[in-house]
Amino acid sequence: MFIVWRKEWINEYESPWSVFEKVSLANHISRTEILKTLGNDEVKKIRNNLFTNNRRELIELRGFDSNILKQYLGEDLSILNKSVISTILKPVKYYQEPIRTWFPQSLYWCPECIKRGYHSWLHQFSLVHSCPIHQIELLSSCPKCLNPIPFLLSDCALNEPFTCKCGFKLADFGSTPWSQWKMKIEIADASVFKWIEQGKRDDSNRFLFTPQVSSIQHFTLEPRVKSKYFFNVKVALRQDYLYRDEFKNDLYNENSRCFKAIDQYIRKKFIKKHLKCILMLQELRKNENEEFPPICPYAYAYVFWKQTLLGREHFYNNLVISRRRPGITVVTELIESIIDDYKTKLFAHTNLSIYDNREMFNWVLNRVTSELCLNYFYEWLKIAVEGAEQISVPNRDKIDIMLQNSIPRAILKHNSDVRHNQRIEIMLPSVARTINLNEFKCPLSTKTMKKLLFKMNTFKPLSVAMRIYENSSDENKRIESYVNQYVAKLRI
Repeated sequence: MFIVWRKEWINEYESPWSVFEKVSLANHISRTEILKTLGNDEVKKIRNNLFTNNRRELIELRGFDSNILKQYLGEDLSILNKSVISTILKPVKYYQEPIRTWFPQSLYWCPECIKRGYHSWLHQFSLVHSCPIHQIELLSSCPKCLNPIPFLLSDCALNEPFTCKCGFKLADFGSTPWSQWKMKIEIADASVFKWIEQGKRDDSNRFLFTPQVSSIQHFTLEPRVKSKYFFNVKVALRQDYLYRDEFKNDLYNENSRCFKAIDQYIRKKFIKKHLKCILMLQELRKNENEEFPPICPYAYAYVFWKQTLLGREHFYNNLVISRRRPGITVVTELIESIIDDYKTKLFAHTNLSIYDNREMFNWVLNRVTSELCLNYFYEWLKIAVEGAEQISVPNRDKIDIMLQNSIPRAILKHNSDVRHNQRIEIMLPSVARTINLNEFKCPLSTKTMKKLLFKMNTFKPLSVAMRIYENSSDENKRIESYVNQYVAKLRI
């Protein structure tokens, strides 16, 4: 089969997605036909054209034959891919993340670049959110039907070349000559340029961050926090010391101290005037023949923040820190997996498994934990007014979203060798808090209500059950039914 193509139509940093779209346009063939023509022997043996996504993927080009690619396109795109991806990922080559962490499965593109048939690996890089050339926000779904487009050589979401199934044209080449496909790529974004230049040199600096919530711009920020120097380093007696009880107990105790400090900070900054409101909610207090009083939004945010963070089943139990249970490594059980991820990265990116720099390790995890817990409390503040009024709490899926929103955007810069005079620098983007605390009207703030508090009885499920045990009257059964219905509304 003859294919119309010119080698110079492949531009710097260009991904195979736009290369194959241009091949499809120039030759009036489908993406499946491209795969059949340029595919390897295994692909050519498949008669029904039902190729899996594994054959259509564009990162390793596993469905393609390298020699055929070079024969038809003048370049072996698989080798070109490896070179470009290696350049982009070199500053974080020590990260042991799946490739899809850095290059997601949905297409991200620049609406200006795509007009000239160009899609870049830099557009697809998860840390880049705006086009490095035009410095405009990248798109991740069709502007017309709002559906995502898979980063695959696939006909399922696309119709004609550069055209969504709904008919929206990402690029219209009806009046645009193919000669414009040859582009000079000039990176205008200083952050992206610095990232690529950094990848050209080797150093011992390491960045600790969560890729899913970070941006390439964060790496160029001036450090807002600098730690003291850490000197107290000793040789680990065993390289698996992080799995031993001594290390686990130390981690648990540090996390406990960190959580108590954050808890105390929140109590002083937000709820020092609402401690009785918290008591009223947690003890389920009310007058004997009345309904439960309205919930204070400050109490709502604090109680359910603490309940979920500590992994407690009920909000009305005493939310205190208990002794470490088997299998639990931190007090803040809800964020245990996130803390464990940071711990794993620290050990993987450094020689901490050989040289025990416990002071540096604890400082890093405490900084991450503190910001995470505070961010999570702000997530509860966002929904506190509505949740308190409606006597409702979010489900687990919503809490997972709140937790994802709480992951720190901070970039922690440190040295790979923990024996050196470690000084951690933190690049932290400014976060606008959109919560207007003036909207928080405490319904229990009157002096009369606060005086009535200690005259009210507690109606926790256990105390109500004891009433039934002592006197199974219809009235007590009615009270039990009412309390159970109320508690059910606030069960996560």
